[in-house]
Amino acid sequence: MVAFYTPGGGEVLFLEGGDDPVPDEQPEPWSLERGLALMPLLETIDMELLPEEADLDKSADDA
Repeated sequence: MVAFYTPGGGEVLFLEGGDDPVPDEQPEPWSLERGLALMPLLETIDMELLPEEADLDKSADDA
C-alpha cells in the first residue's frame, strides 16, 4: 500500500486503524476487507482508497 497524505491529518488512519507494532516483524499487508472496514474512518479525515488500476496521471477535472 502506498499512502499519500499531508501532515496533520492522514496519520490518524494508521494511529486509529493500524496494528500495534511487533518488534522484529513486518506488518501484514491490508486486505481489501480491512480497507473497506476503514471507510468510515477515511471519510472523517477526507481520504479515499483508489483501486490499483487508478490512473494517477489523470486529474479530477478530466473525470
